[in-house]
Amino acid sequence: ETLQPFSEAVSEFASVAAEKLWGQGSVAWEVLVFIRMSLFSQGTLNSRSVIVPLSRRTGDTSALVSAARAGLRAIYQTG
Repeated sequence: ETLQPFSEAVSEFASVAAEKLWGQGSVAWEVLVFIRMSLFSQGTLNSRSVIVPLSRRTGDTSALVSAARAGLRAIYQTG
């Protein structure tokens, strides 16, 4: 598997979160990225997460997407 489909999914999720923040007049100061192997696959259940602190509180879509992608790269393992 490659990182690309996961990166796209994380980017979309972060974009939607940014829209919700904007609609609420809110900001974020960190981004939590969580991945989990399928419950239906063979082997042990594997999950990872990371909290990515932002340099400043923001609701900016590009900042949230960048942080989410950085978090994904930090926790992603092939296979």
